[in-house]
Amino acid sequence: AAKAGKPDPITGKTADPKWSAVFLIPERDTDALNVVQGAMWAVAQAKWADKAGVIWQSLQASHKLALKSGATKADQDGFLGHYFVSGGNGVAKPPTLLSSFAGPDGAPAVLPRPQAMIYSGCYVNVQLDFWPQDNDHGKRINCEIKVVQFASDGQAFGGGAAADTSVFSAVQAPMGAPAGV
Repeated sequence: AAKAGKPDPITGKTADPKWSAVFLIPERDTDALNVVQGAMWAVAQAKWADKAGVIWQSLQASHKLALKSGATKADQDGFLGHYFVSGGNGVAKPPTLLSSFAGPDGAPAVLPRPQAMIYSGCYVNVQLDFWPQDNDHGKRINCEIKVVQFASDGQAFGGGAAADTSVFSAVQAPMGAPAGV
């Protein structure tokens, strides 16, 4: 879901709402980590050319790459033993959310919003777009979320799983009542 940002402690301004997510990658998944590192490195080379190596080292030392060690968030559930990628999109550019089930055309079904299939702690497949920041706010390699596809259930973080509606009962709608009321 889109969330409004927190007020800046100095300016008091609230950041624009955005879509965001954090994706955990196990430290042992070297293939996935190499893909992420390679994509970020390609972005750095395209942006900074012959200065890419020096800038990369600086960004890495100051934790300004989209991929970070979970040890930096060791006090939070699920981060130890993982790396993580934080991604965000402006509210006008929501990521596409996909089911693991095929739609009528045989491709993965697009999930309507709001949806309950994807939750904090489930396993997903993602398409991310890394991009270089180089402006008055400094240099970084940032990440935009393009597509998130539900892959399988996992242990929910912070109660983010879908609600269990099986605990509710229902009665027959009165005659003539519109469907779904």
